[in-house]
Amino acid sequence: MRILFKSLFVFQIELERRRRARFKRTVLAVVAGVAMLLVGLLIEGCESEHAKAATPPEMRQIFKRRSKFFSTEVAGAKIASCMKAFFAALILFSSFILSRAEMLSPIPALAKWRTGRVGANDWDIPTLTPFLPDATNATGAAMVICPGGAYQHLAPYEGKDYGAWFAQHGVAAFVLKYRLGPNGYHYPAEFQDVARAVRLVRARAGEWKIDPKRVGIIGSSAGGHLASTLLTHFDFGDTNSNDLIERQSSRPDAGILCYAVISMSEFVNTGSRENLLGKNPSPELLKSLSNELQVTTNTPPCFIWTTFEDKTVPLENSMMFAEALQKNHVPFDLHIYQKGGHGMGLATSRRSRIRIRGRATVCSG
Repeated sequence: MRILFKSLFVFQIELERRRRARFKRTVLAVVAGVAMLLVGLLIEGCESEHAKAATPPEMRQIFKRRSKFFSTEVAGAKIASCMKAFFAALILFSSFILSRAEMLSPIPALAKWRTGRVGANDWDIPTLTPFLPDATNATGAAMVICPGGAYQHLAPYEGKDYGAWFAQHGVAAFVLKYRLGPNGYHYPAEFQDVARAVRLVRARAGEWKIDPKRVGIIGSSAGGHLASTLLTHFDFGDTNSNDLIERQSSRPDAGILCYAVISMSEFVNTGSRENLLGKNPSPELLKSLSNELQVTTNTPPCFIWTTFEDKTVPLENSMMFAEALQKNHVPFDLHIYQKGGHGMGLATSRRSRIRIRGRATVCSG
């Protein structure tokens, strides 16, 4: 659990990591610039030899003094040595980049589970796309990722971007494409999808070299509501099921909730509620899916963050859930940052950068 949370808490310093990444790209640009300079100097050295033949004798002496480094013998050896070293470094760097890109490429989406409704369209079939870390970097921990989008669409920057980031930090990640309200799927379809996803990861833990006791969940916005629903409505599996996956527990071992929708009653995001529950949900259903009311002592530990400036999903959602965790003696971290609008993700997409332009401290702590 400690290793899992150590990986999860690194989430806050993503912006600092991105600054370091920009520095590395700058170094690469400098190396490329030096290489181009060396090529230019080599060309200049060759041209100077031709120039000497066309100049008066007194000018040749000046060329000889000023172009000593670029004499044919010396320049050829030194430039050739520098160019060989540069191209060797370039090849090694390219190999490193390609290996990282291969590591972060998702395995094709898995064969899917029974949905209760068979449809021919892509949106009828929930999927789970793995992002697996390099074996030398793997921690054995895993995260199921629920992208946000008001139960209307799925935001890629809260899905595949998270998956690549977790894999880079040694955590196996699985991006869930769950069914959505506008396509005719309301509760409990979304909940069935996320529960099945956690069970599936545990069932195939050996194949993916995952510790089945270290499987967490992360969700953003409406995806945070789906994640918090599983954190409070899980079960421990059906040991009598003929389906080996259904025998697995759906209880996450930890949760990360990013500017999450929590309540269906207070401080509610009306779009998320209508897409999930329809236009006229019963009071009982609203209470059941107001997850701040469903926390128990068995709810998994959580890391929760949001911002003061978020006007789409009020910060009271996160605060109410944290308060419920405290009352039930469940470990948690709550971070409320002053700056930053809704839907930032990792602050790597153009949309996120626009939201936090000039606010470099949003995710630093």
